[in-house]
Amino acid sequence: MTRGGDCGPYDRPEPIRVPILRAGAKIKAGARDLRLAWSGGCPPFEVSVHRGEEELGSRTGLASRQARLGGLKLIAGEHTVRIADGRHHTFGFPLLVVERGPAVPAELRGDTRLGVMARALWLADQENGAWRVDSLETLRPLIRDHNPLAGNLEKVLLWKGPDRISRTE
Repeated sequence: MTRGGDCGPYDRPEPIRVPILRAGAKIKAGARDLRLAWSGGCPPFEVSVHRGEEELGSRTGLASRQARLGGLKLIAGEHTVRIADGRHHTFGFPLLVVERGPAVPAELRGDTRLGVMARALWLADQENGAWRVDSLETLRPLIRDHNPLAGNLEKVLLWKGPDRISRTE
């Protein structure tokens, strides 16, 4: 399967899957960006984050299967990431926003490049991958500095792993 699937007039596209949003996905509260990548569906896409019925941020008219929602103000509670495709299929993915993340072990608190990567890998493994979104955020400074290992870890976090599908047509 490709990331996009087939989107011809007679094709049935794959359901949208968002590998970084594992079952029980969690993220720390605060003002932050949310980076997502997905497979399936047909463009154009619309991505939004909701707390109840309130939309906190969105991107529309997306031709590619990834987006960054910037400047989200997330407070503790249940949220939903919604992705709609060009064929009017909407998929919802629960995201729990919490005040605090897991307590990082003392040996992983260093600020060296290797320490940051070790902390990101540790975080990605917590609670069966529930903290992958924050793991990616931990890597952001190294990704901006074009660190090749951090760039590869970014791809793994965004694109790899067991997928979840939640359809809310």
